[in-house]
Order: sequence, then C-alpha cells, then structure tokens
Amino acid sequence: PVPRSLVDGQGPQELLVSPPDCFPSSLKEEQLDVISRSFGIDRALMLLPGEGVMPYDPPEGYFAYSRYHCMCGAIPPVNAWILSFVTYLKVAPFQLQPNSYAILVCLYAIFQKRYGRAPSNREIRYLYNLRGYRKGSPYISLESAVSFKPVLDLYSKYSMFKKEWFFVRDDSVSFHRFTSGCKLTFIYNFRSDCNAPPYVLYFLLATGGFAVVENDRLVQMAA
Repeated sequence: PVPRSLVDGQGPQELLVSPPDCFPSSLKEEQLDVISRSFGIDRALMLLPGEGVMPYDPPEGYFAYSRYHCMCGAIPPVNAWILSFVTYLKVAPFQLQPNSYAILVCLYAIFQKRYGRAPSNREIRYLYNLRGYRKGSPYISLESAVSFKPVLDLYSKYSMFKKEWFFVRDDSVSFHRFTSGCKLTFIYNFRSDCNAPPYVLYFLLATGGFAVVENDRLVQMAA
C-alpha cells in the first residue's frame, strides 16, 4: 500500500518545496556562540545559515533549530525519546513548535516519576491533538485533547523561532528537511477510537508541585 502521512492521512509523504511562513535566519555568529555556551551545545556541531538560506533546505546531515526549542528543554543532542516521537510524526524537528517540546519534556518527567517509564506515542495522542498554524504552514503544535490540561502555564511568545534559527548536526535525527506530514486537514482526537482504561496522571503546576488527576478529575494536590 502507498504510505500516508501520519498527521494528515492524505497521500504519500513528500518533501515540501518552498513552503510559506519560512524566513532566513537573523542570527549572527556572536549570537550563535552565546547559544552554544548557554545550552552547552558543541559549537563544532552548529552552523550559521548563509544569506537567503531557508530552514527547510539544510546542508547534508544538519537540521534547522532555534534557541526557543532549547529553552523548552529539548537541547541537542535531543533526548532519544523525544526524537522518537518527532520521527513518529514524520516531520523535521523545527516543524514542531517550541511549546510542544516543553509539553513532551514535561510528559516525559511526569511518566518517569509516576510509572518509571516514558509515555507511549498512543498515550501522547490520547492526551493531545495535532494542530496546524494556518493552511499551507509547515508548522504544527500539540493541543490538549482532554477536558483538563496535563501541562499548565506554558509560555506562548515563541513566534520568533521562525526567524532566529541555526543549523545543528545530530546523527540520531531521521528527518532533516520539511515534510508534508505537517499539513493538517483535520484534528485527530485519539479518544474517539481508544478504549484505553482511565489512569492516574501527574502534571506539573506553576508552583512546582504536582496534581493528581483520575478519570479527568482533580482529586489531590501535593507540593
């Protein structure tokens, strides 16, 4: 059978050619040095894009990334579990909006604390829908699919990631160029066809404490 995009379910997955909502990077060499020092990224693995170069067209072995993605906890070399979810979506790392990485990092910490393991792709899709920015845009984000929000108080002012990006090398990344997997035609709610039993989920509060949710209902809080 012809493979179809996991996200939009429409047609075979293809590389995007000159997608909209993409811009050349405004970063300078000295800013790249600061990013390297701030997040502990090997400077030898980072590359400043040339004039007019777009994030969807990286050099061989590199992919586009931004300091905003790093600020959300996904610092290259990116956690293998987080990369496995990006690969599951069949998109390049830059196509997933920074706050979505914050959600994935929190879910990873939550599940490790509660269950001693990382969440499965099915569990993430149970909790979150995939949402496109606008028609034709190559970017996607995670949006809560349940009545409560598993992760609270995310900072939303990360739109500059589209203009303040760089190339970085990480051999564990599967998709370097932008793909059609992110062109949403519907929002998928995993709950509609999931018979998974209700379970207890911990989520982080702004105070740094934890809250326990059982059957979509807040039942306990603990610092």
